[in-house]
Amino acid sequence: MKERPGALPIRTSDICEDRVELRRAVSRALALSDDTEWSAMPLGKTNQVWRVDHPAGSLVVKWFTGEATPLFDNDPFAEFACLTRLGGDLAPRPVLFLSGLYGRAIVYRFLTGSSWGADASAVAALLRKVHALDPFRGLRQRPTGSAALLASASAILSECGAVPDRMRESLLRLADAPGVAALPAHDLRPLHGDPVAANIVETPQGLCLIDWQSPGLGDPCEDLAVFLSPSMQMEYRGAILGHVECETFLNAYRDPVIPERYRQLRPYLHLRLAAYALWGQERARNQSDRGVELELDIVNSALAG
Repeated sequence: MKERPGALPIRTSDICEDRVELRRAVSRALALSDDTEWSAMPLGKTNQVWRVDHPAGSLVVKWFTGEATPLFDNDPFAEFACLTRLGGDLAPRPVLFLSGLYGRAIVYRFLTGSSWGADASAVAALLRKVHALDPFRGLRQRPTGSAALLASASAILSECGAVPDRMRESLLRLADAPGVAALPAHDLRPLHGDPVAANIVETPQGLCLIDWQSPGLGDPCEDLAVFLSPSMQMEYRGAILGHVECETFLNAYRDPVIPERYRQLRPYLHLRLAAYALWGQERARNQSDRGVELELDIVNSALAG
């Protein structure tokens, strides 16, 4: 399997020792006292995250202990590049990048607020701000267009065991369907890569995105699909978006091209998300076992026209 970007290998036999070394490194760099409180934060499924008290305000320490998945990178360098470029507006403000025998970690300002739960139109406006940015260094190109999305879905399924007949049938139908034109190369835009509900924080100043470990340059439709994804909404919010909410989101994006292209690419985008839901289900990563069927419902509806 091709190696994916991510953290340095963590010595699992010495995980406690590595955690102590990380804490020492952070404390030295920020002049923290020995009695500084580190509170574990229940964020994500991949890395270890703490909220740390600091005289100048609370901080977040994110330790890259996990691996990338077939759909989402776990790249500390890319995340820090995004925080450096976008911090204070679309992302938290960065404080520190650390690397040592314990692996890699970043420190950034804690955001006061709660995870997004309603008003899809506000998320559309937030993502359009991200996609309107000029490309910047630290972002790798993501697959765009129907052929690349289909190849990505097939690659994810190759890592799965039992693939449902319904998914195989959808894969074959899309493979035989006329291709949808890929987004022109000059229109590749910055992507958050993982704009699920848990990564969108409602702060007093407005919505802000966290967990920039899977960014890229690609088609904005990819971010739209991840946000609208019923499997992701179930996983991180406990409920899917209704048809009216989805249309409200697409209309609020306020672009004459991208929402329509999303509608064209919808079966390819959501087949890949169905494949990823199956991959997660087989590894007991998912809280709900409905994700695969929910994504395939969208695929089949799109194919039915």
